[in-house]
Amino acid sequence: KRQDGIASESGNDFLTQITYQDIDYYSEPATVITGTEVTADILIFESTDDMTTVQVDQVHYFIVPAEKQVHIAEYYLIGNTGDRTYIGKADSTSGAHTTLHFTTPPGAERLNFEGSGLEERFVGDETRFADTRAIPPGTATIEVDFSYTLPYSEGVEIARTVNVPVKSVVMIVNSESVGLKGAKLSFNGVMNTQMGAAASYTAGALDAGEALTFAFVAQTETVAGQMAPSTATRARQQRNPGREVGIGIIVLALVGLASYRLWSHIPPVPERARPLLVEIAKLDAAFRNGTLAEDEYRQKREVLKNTLRAQLQKIETETSVD
Repeated sequence: KRQDGIASESGNDFLTQITYQDIDYYSEPATVITGTEVTADILIFESTDDMTTVQVDQVHYFIVPAEKQVHIAEYYLIGNTGDRTYIGKADSTSGAHTTLHFTTPPGAERLNFEGSGLEERFVGDETRFADTRAIPPGTATIEVDFSYTLPYSEGVEIARTVNVPVKSVVMIVNSESVGLKGAKLSFNGVMNTQMGAAASYTAGALDAGEALTFAFVAQTETVAGQMAPSTATRARQQRNPGREVGIGIIVLALVGLASYRLWSHIPPVPERARPLLVEIAKLDAAFRNGTLAEDEYRQKREVLKNTLRAQLQKIETETSVD
């Protein structure tokens, strides 16, 4: 159907939406060219309340320590390996169907959602909440973004769990002096960014309900069984301009997480993908500043995200062929 207020100039990308059994499904982005007809294919699915095929494809933690507190943003890419859309089960309190359940660590304050939050998309409170969005089949079909602050304390363990399996974990710490330590963490190095040094860590698969536990330590302490050299030394040893551009965009968008997408670690950012990342970051900023209505923001963001996804898949295919 036609949406009022959408520009129809040649060269614009459009996304088509259809609602089936109260669940929204979207087409891949299509470019409108004057004088041509655009066909949009949309996959729709029957629904199920069986969650055995649901998983977190990737979870990302963006961590910014300060003197007395630390800001943590969590970004989940959620997928479904089955052939039906998971709609969850009815919540005993609200009556809404809920899918994934989340908590914040003890002492967390200033919970903030990227987009719709409590009493909109999520039900619960600032310590425990559940998502009401259905999860269609596919990889990374649903995103959950939220952030909070904690009192900073070196050595105190923080445990994070989710009620479905997790395939991979990435943790980015934007700090010159603070690092992470945890039994399941692997240290991946430090990169220079326009906002300072950023250390990267990864963790392997987690079972449903299995805790990822970590603690804050000085950068020079042992990380995952290995003695980490100084921040400056690691940054010189691993300097890669392409990676620095990518991580710079990522850290710049810590408040709005949409700029960090689709990677299980920090690779060089393809040249063709950088303009889209910048546009997503600008879009997030406009929404946070109140200069862009949520409906328009969601529609434009969905188009950019799917365009970026398609572009990266095309680049990956071209690279594998070469």
